[in-house]
Amino acid sequence: MKIYGYWGELDAPVIMAEVVYERLNIKKFVRFIVDTGSSKTILIERDLKRMGIEYSHLQKSDKPSIGIGGAVETYFIPSVKLIFSTDVGTYTEKLKNIYVLRHEPKNKKDDTQPSR
Repeated sequence: MKIYGYWGELDAPVIMAEVVYERLNIKKFVRFIVDTGSSKTILIERDLKRMGIEYSHLQKSDKPSIGIGGAVETYFIPSVKLIFSTDVGTYTEKLKNIYVLRHEPKNKKDDTQPSR
């Protein structure tokens, strides 16, 4: 089975998946950067906004996520499904949690940037 992707504009491999969060009746397609060094599946704030989910619907993680830019506040969505298109149909992966990073805007302009 092959999951098809493409080389994205950030010079990284990208795959599409439909994120299904049944508790809120949400099914939206999201682009994921394939990062073999990551220990978690992560959404960013822009994805959360596109999906129509507010932080008040999420559980806050006890620990922040740490990366190159430092530590960031982290939330998670429990019991999520990712549905991938493959060469033989679809493949569903059930995740215990998918994490959401919450960055503080550095200035007013960062807070008002439109989603892509």
